[in-house]
Amino acid sequence: MFRFISIFIRKTKSRKGKAKVLKQFLEWKKQLENFKAPDAYLKLLIIRLDDIGDYILFRNFLKSYKNSERWKKYSITLLGNLTWKELFDLHDIGTVDATIWVDKKQYFDDESYRSKIWNELRNQNFETVICPSRTRQLLLDDICTLVTGTKHAIGSVNTTFHTSWNEPSDKIYTELFKISNEGIHEFYFNKQFTEWCCKTLLDETTLQIKHKPSSKEKYIVCFIGVSTKSRQWPLQNWTKFIKAVLKNYNYKILISGAKNDITMANKIAVETGAFDIAGKTTLSELTDVIGNAELVVTNDTLAVHLAAACNTKTIILSNGNNFYRFTEYQKAEFKNVCTLYSKPFLKALQTRDFAYLKKNVNATKDMFTIKSGTVLKLMDKMIKVNY
Repeated sequence: MFRFISIFIRKTKSRKGKAKVLKQFLEWKKQLENFKAPDAYLKLLIIRLDDIGDYILFRNFLKSYKNSERWKKYSITLLGNLTWKELFDLHDIGTVDATIWVDKKQYFDDESYRSKIWNELRNQNFETVICPSRTRQLLLDDICTLVTGTKHAIGSVNTTFHTSWNEPSDKIYTELFKISNEGIHEFYFNKQFTEWCCKTLLDETTLQIKHKPSSKEKYIVCFIGVSTKSRQWPLQNWTKFIKAVLKNYNYKILISGAKNDITMANKIAVETGAFDIAGKTTLSELTDVIGNAELVVTNDTLAVHLAAACNTKTIILSNGNNFYRFTEYQKAEFKNVCTLYSKPFLKALQTRDFAYLKKNVNATKDMFTIKSGTVLKLMDKMIKVNY
């Protein structure tokens, strides 16, 4: 009963949020009518404002735009999310000609900051805008596309949870990519979109990111952080699992996460004797830590994609949210990555169709159903077998 109440409350809040976003979109769209019409030069803007994990699954294709016959004569600018700038500067800075960085929180909270971004985009005189994201935000990607004043905008048929957002979003674009298989993993979606957009066939591209090798002691990373509470494996489950690992294996345990995970990480460290590095690593340092780990156990968050890109053995703990896009690594033939789902989602997976599963709403308590003993058994198998 409590699970159904929790889901009902979340759905109610979601419906209210949907209406608010649509209203704000129309207001901002009207504001843009006062902007001066731009000139058009051979300049291309690629908008990629989603989070770190999404960028990791896209970044190996970024160079394909500059290398393609279709866009090679264009000056290419990337409009990027400030949270992954460090990663871009370290690995991808040569793939585009210029960058504009957006602090998303400040963008939504600060009107003067938002106006500054809008004016910079309009004054760049882009001929073409490309939005490669599979799911676009009306108030972010789409508004930024409108701001440029371009007559040529390229995107994918939008797949937001609220279908009423998708029609006004898609109307902004003059070319729309429609995926043939909705169940495709995000990495392969990015590959297909890039091939379509660049009008070329790509060689076999792999998900990869470089990290500095280390010969230090063997360790396992437990990434406890996550952006949404309903995706978080609870503290007591982590504690029980880590105690069992330390009792049965000769591995050091590193507890990792973001700054807002520090309190939880500290509690687990005190309970278990594991080493707490939550909030203490930069993005590049975290890449090295994950890249040299024997195993990563993580919620469904950026550490999943970082570990997959480093070819590190990984166990994902998931409630099934967007499963077909982000956690079905085994089906996408990434053999080193396995997923354990919550019991309510596994039940839905057996009894429901794909249309239902795409919009599956989960309660926070669902993650309690992934037991520490189940994770331990899978860990034992993955470590002993050449996965």
